[in-house]
Amino acid sequence: MVRAKCRKVVWAGCAALVLVIQNFVWAAGSSPTALSVSINWSPAKPDKENAVWLGYLAARAAFINKHMDLYAQRIGVITPTFAEEVEARTTATKIYQELREKDKALDVAYFNDLERVASSPFMSEYVWTYLRQPTWGAAPGDLKLVDFDVWRKANLANHQAMTQGSISFSAKANAEAAKSPGPSKEYSLLVEGRQVLQQGNPQRANTDYFDLVINRFEVMYKDSKSRIYSAQNQVQVIIYAALPAGDKQSVEVIDTVWADAYLLKAYALTELKRVPEAQKALESAIALSPMNSQYLSELAYTYQAQKDCDKSIATYVQAASMAELASGDAKSIDLTRAWRGQGYCLVEQGKLAEAEAMYRQCLALDPKDNRAKRELQYIEGLKRH
Repeated sequence: MVRAKCRKVVWAGCAALVLVIQNFVWAAGSSPTALSVSINWSPAKPDKENAVWLGYLAARAAFINKHMDLYAQRIGVITPTFAEEVEARTTATKIYQELREKDKALDVAYFNDLERVASSPFMSEYVWTYLRQPTWGAAPGDLKLVDFDVWRKANLANHQAMTQGSISFSAKANAEAAKSPGPSKEYSLLVEGRQVLQQGNPQRANTDYFDLVINRFEVMYKDSKSRIYSAQNQVQVIIYAALPAGDKQSVEVIDTVWADAYLLKAYALTELKRVPEAQKALESAIALSPMNSQYLSELAYTYQAQKDCDKSIATYVQAASMAELASGDAKSIDLTRAWRGQGYCLVEQGKLAEAEAMYRQCLALDPKDNRAKRELQYIEGLKRH
């Protein structure tokens, strides 16, 4: 029986690259329409928790940009929808957890409570009970409000819901929208290089495009005293900006172009059968963007290709964890990529039941995941022999 490796996911990643970079250019809280989505936030003092609240607001802004049809197109403060509030509080909790992993001194009572809510899991019930808006109408039928009421009396004694900042629609003239900056030269080189790679010339893609982009950024930041991060989305921007740097070292967050140049270089090196070099390129990408799920999954693949399934699985698990910070389609793509990678290695180790559970998890999230379906068929074939 012939088994197709999960490596084919690489081209799905390449196709998504353009969307990721373009989205970063304009999605700093704005919509490419006559209305812009603005974050209104002026913290009273520079507390560590400010990054978490800014992440909450950025998650709200991202949700609104994605679901503009749910909102009245009027200038002014936006009342959150129920789904928006649930997603934003969930994202804020994940940001808090990630920041606390990096800074053990971070201890915010409100987000400690929210962490307990998220692990219950009662986030939807919490939002409905503590943050309900008159515009939300009747409670959704799947809420376990009675169970939550019992739980909160035991676990949220004296809890007070909090919100900082707001989101609003503001006017944006069409002429202003037309002035938005175009793609950088480096980004254009990545797009051209990706086309050369897809046409079957990985060596030229590296030499004439990806290495050129990498060299430009290395020269640009050669003398920088800042810790440079490359962010894929608004949430990552906020987390990276809040991470502790070295003594007297500032943090600078840039877009994904530099890190994606390493990613595409790794793809090309893999095509050239130079997997250890591809691994090093991916390690450079992750140094710039340690919370990027796709980079971690691709690094895990290099371990898989070098027959180190234990290290591969551990890295895929990390990739799945980072995927939880994304939302919508991006989260689904990142999670299923990481789960399929784990499943492949588990089959290689003869752990068929665990592998099958991984692939079924993929299908539960994305019923159209044909790669997971093929792997399940392969496992069934193994069981029959």
